[in-house]
Amino acid sequence: MGNNLSVVIPVLNEEKAIGKVIDEINGVLSQQHGLEYEIIVVDDGSTDKTTEIIGQKNIRIIKHDYTRGYGYSLKSGIKNANYEDIVVIDGDGTYSAKDIPKLLNYINDFDMIVGSRSRKRFSPFSLRLAVKWFLRRLAIYLSETNISDLNSGLRLIKKTIVNNFFTILPSGFSFTTTITLAMATRDYKIKYVPIEYHSRKHAKSKFHPIKDTFNMIILILQIIVYYNPLKIFVPLSIFLLISGIVVFIVSIVTTGKIMDTTVALLLLSALQMLTLGLITNLINKRKEI
Repeated sequence: MGNNLSVVIPVLNEEKAIGKVIDEINGVLSQQHGLEYEIIVVDDGSTDKTTEIIGQKNIRIIKHDYTRGYGYSLKSGIKNANYEDIVVIDGDGTYSAKDIPKLLNYINDFDMIVGSRSRKRFSPFSLRLAVKWFLRRLAIYLSETNISDLNSGLRLIKKTIVNNFFTILPSGFSFTTTITLAMATRDYKIKYVPIEYHSRKHAKSKFHPIKDTFNMIILILQIIVYYNPLKIFVPLSIFLLISGIVVFIVSIVTTGKIMDTTVALLLLSALQMLTLGLITNLINKRKEI
């Protein structure tokens, strides 16, 4: 285990939970023999008593004058962390500080350790669960890696590795999804450790089924195009090619004529998609050299 650890906690109006979260983290980490740690709370423009509560704690505080976003808060904390190994944990009490030592057990063997939440606690009829399942399966297919929790808010990361992706990390809630996919597609070693996850007692979820699902799909596609473009362009090219062949056969069988324009358009589009994928992949490979 490393001897130094930074803990970054992004908060926005968490007056009912943040005090207990900080106390629990101090209680757990103070029992880790030989571990020197710091707690950094990033207050993302809270308007309740959050600022007052964290001001009474013996911690480092980063204060945003106005709300900049969950991802921006994490980047602020990571940028100002004194140590290489960083635990990020939400400040709403949904994650237990008692699970942090589970992540620390793998600190020397993996580039990122993610707290993987048990899905048994969610209702099987939950729309949010269904959406998350779909997004996770899409991410697994496109990244060609096993991802048991795409956007967990409890993870242990390396500061130098996160810095490599700083320019593509968003300021919103998709920060965790982005860093997971980016590291997975670049073959970093990621460990998923089962943890507990508690319901949100002090705040309502900000999840919007249509808007957030659409944005997440776009984000996943963008990251895969950036790091593994052939995974998207090749299947798309094959789909267009098969469509062109099907249209050709159907038009011959049903009308005895060839739908020249439609077939030509589909086949040309298939060639364009394949060419675009190859060019994009070549550009990415040259960036790695």
